Amino acid sequence: MINKKGDGWMEYSNYERYYLEDTKRGHKLTLVSKDGSKLEINCVWPDRIRDHSGRVSTIKDCKDGTKSNDVNIDTSIKFDATQTKGKA
Repeated sequence: MINKKGDGWMEYSNYERYYLEDTKRGHKLTLVSKDGSKLEINCVWPDRIRDHSGRVSTIKDCKDGTKSNDVNIDTSIKFDATQTKGKA
């Protein structure tokens, strides 16, 4: 795989297991190490939402009645991959 500018990687030492959970706005990945410590990563879609039946739609045309102004979208949060390079 070719790395592009902005790509990053991370090594999580003493990794034991992971959990992947669907959320209303994306997914939550939890990595658990042998000493019990956890790393949680919340992956949030910028313009999509999951309804009560689990279907994913763009916010403007959600079937569950959710309107785009009903959902707080924090666009100020930016991921900086350069901060995660190296060992955790």
